[in-house]
Amino acid sequence: MTKTLVLILNHNLPDYTRKLHRELVQYVDATHDLRVLDNGSTGTGIYREADFRLEKNIFWGGALNWAFQYVLDRPEYDSLLFLNNDLELNGFGFVHELRRVLFEEEHAVISPCIAGYPQPYTQMQCWGARETRLVRWLDYQAPLFHRKFIEEIGQFHEDLIHGWGQPTASFIACEKRGWTTGVVDWVTVLHYGKAVTKEGKLRVSSSNRLMQKLGFFNKIDRAQFEDLAMNAWMKHFSNFKDFEIAFKYGHSYYYTPEFGGQPQAPYVYRFHIINALIQRYKFRSYLEIGVRDGFCYKQIECEHKTGVDPDSSFPVEFQVDSDTYFRELHPSTKFDLIFIDGLHTRDQLIRDIESIVNHLNEVGIILVHDCNPLLESHQAETQINRHWLGTTWKGWVHLRATRSDLDMKVIDTDIGVGIIRKGSQDCIELPDEPLQYSHLTAHRKEWLGLISIDAFKKTHQITDFS
Repeated sequence: MTKTLVLILNHNLPDYTRKLHRELVQYVDATHDLRVLDNGSTGTGIYREADFRLEKNIFWGGALNWAFQYVLDRPEYDSLLFLNNDLELNGFGFVHELRRVLFEEEHAVISPCIAGYPQPYTQMQCWGARETRLVRWLDYQAPLFHRKFIEEIGQFHEDLIHGWGQPTASFIACEKRGWTTGVVDWVTVLHYGKAVTKEGKLRVSSSNRLMQKLGFFNKIDRAQFEDLAMNAWMKHFSNFKDFEIAFKYGHSYYYTPEFGGQPQAPYVYRFHIINALIQRYKFRSYLEIGVRDGFCYKQIECEHKTGVDPDSSFPVEFQVDSDTYFRELHPSTKFDLIFIDGLHTRDQLIRDIESIVNHLNEVGIILVHDCNPLLESHQAETQINRHWLGTTWKGWVHLRATRSDLDMKVIDTDIGVGIIRKGSQDCIELPDEPLQYSHLTAHRKEWLGLISIDAFKKTHQITDFS
């Protein structure tokens, strides 16, 4: 049986390590092994019960490489959960749920979200989304690595021993191979960051003097450590021809302090777009097809809202399917903005759009979720995993090929948010053969009409998202 290696890294904070280990060990079973690696601690900082002990501190990046090699040498491990010891979490179901998401949703790397203190990368913060948010950039506080990723990386470059640069290298590796990474927004950890404990109770800031006193960084002070890490990071990645792409996506959520930047808005969700359009055009009426648990619907700010869903756990005005709803809807009823997130099939989307156009105000807008599947398994005919987008994209490109009276684009966020207005477009040409995912891969930008968030904001004169 394959299983996860859960490895806690200790360096001179044994009380943190002991607390984290006690929380996790009570739930260990056949799905994973729990081990502790002491990374060159000294004196009272040594974790005496460690399974593995390194005499010399090889820093976070070196310890991660050590863990990668340990997994590569042991075929029984299909994944590695690498935990900083300064974490607080609920051990019940923690490893099981992360394992389930990693393998069911076919990610290369995933992470729990981080609750509590503001994080330098805002996509890592807990947003309460209750789903795996697909992101291109993960901050490695508690990453779960798929074995295929470990086999591909092998070892991170030795320049990165201090732990700055692994997210950059990981982004490049995953981007090149079409692998996805995600933040599991219902599995949380609390990360203390640079904090240390005094007598196991008092949380104090990590001044250089205190860090040196405890043996942190093996007597290298904070300024020296940052200089070493920064120089190695810049030396290694300035040679990548696609570093510009990594830089763009690494900072699509937040311009990091390394570059002297300022915080930016978090990842743009469908409800951000909907609310921005309502505010921009002063829309008063909103219709949502496919409400489900009300996650999106509850966050929409509009004077008149209508929900349609035949099997919703959230109370809706019309508990019927969209075909029935539009068949019984009075011809004079019009809406300013209509959001479709219903049955994810080609034919249903086509029928919904054909019905909706008749109930859309002249300056109204239609939005369609799940237009841009990132993996072939996400667009299967029937639902086989949690991230099921179905054949929505096939219905979308059919309309792009046949409806010259519509203006259709897909905003490249939240797995593809389609935006439709009355207008005109040059129809695309589709092959005579049945559409396959390989067709989408080859023609994604052209067929979907893919545009960036910045292009969407410019077109609609939107300055920010609330």
